[in-house]
Amino acid sequence: MRWQRGFGIGAILLWALAGAAASAGQGLVAGIYPGAVRDKQAGDVTVQVYLTHASFKQVSTWYAGKVGAMTESAANSLGHADAGGGNPGRTVGEIGADVEAIRRGHVVMDQSTVVRSLKDMTATKDVGVVCEAMRRNTAKDGAADSAPAAPNEDMSGSADAQAAAMQRQLQQMQAKLNQANRQMLAETTPLDRKIGAMSDLFAGLRDEAMAGLHSHTKQDLLKVYAKYKHLETSWYPTVKTANGPESYDRWLLARDRAKLKGEMHAGAAPAQAGAADMQSLSAKIQAAAAAGRMDEVQRLSAQMRQGMAGAQTDAHQERAAQLEDRWDFWLAFLKDLDAHAYRTRIWINTQPSSWGY
Repeated sequence: MRWQRGFGIGAILLWALAGAAASAGQGLVAGIYPGAVRDKQAGDVTVQVYLTHASFKQVSTWYAGKVGAMTESAANSLGHADAGGGNPGRTVGEIGADVEAIRRGHVVMDQSTVVRSLKDMTATKDVGVVCEAMRRNTAKDGAADSAPAAPNEDMSGSADAQAAAMQRQLQQMQAKLNQANRQMLAETTPLDRKIGAMSDLFAGLRDEAMAGLHSHTKQDLLKVYAKYKHLETSWYPTVKTANGPESYDRWLLARDRAKLKGEMHAGAAPAQAGAADMQSLSAKIQAAAAAGRMDEVQRLSAQMRQGMAGAQTDAHQERAAQLEDRWDFWLAFLKDLDAHAYRTRIWINTQPSSWGY
């Protein structure tokens, strides 16, 4: 009986959470998937973005039962309509040639219905809900070289369309680079090809394994990759930066790389300063010798000997910093990412009457 009562309380709590999610979505044209969290730095007045650990199938099936059939064509229509300032940051995996996005959506209100709630008729668009996930691209014969289009790409002649066109060009360049890398790797071993295909999320560990400076092997790298490769097909919260919205994975990768670079520069700074001091002392010694001030020459020479000893110590510290084992650092990076990774992303439009247009 105690177990049954506990189960009953748990069921009530789940029911309450589902009810709270539905209440929270009252300003939206579709409900919020139970347990999904809002990506607060993404979206705009017309759309909100949510993330969930649930699978794409679970989410799309749930919405199909609430709003109706979920289709790829509806997702494309809604995605193009939501181009603009609501863009979430793009993930490292999303721009990879071996990953493709899958999307399903449902149009809850078409433009002819939406326009009735707007003062500005030019702001009308289809609204609804879109679910999207990423998966490994199994296409053959180079088909994977075509990077997936952004879900919020505007095809009009606006500034957003120009930005989208530039994004497409960058994707094409990336695809060509990936193809060149694959051709280069074709002459290597299968193990090296697997390692070479890893995304930048694993670049730090890859450098450690390939350098051979410590005890970390390629097999060690593959074990870590097997555990964390889902991070390449995950969504992450959006981070607002000075350069615009960034996906958490790209932001964290840039931050940690900068941190290591800063540490190495800090190690090099004393050595650089010491070299400048030595040059200055050398000039002073030459001047003192030319003037016949031998006491000053002896004093400055003693300073130079002390400085040279210090410079050797600084150089040793700089070299040690360059050779430091970073394996655990990059493992911590992956662990951090894993705590912020989600399987499915959801776009839900807000009620047109709230847009203020």
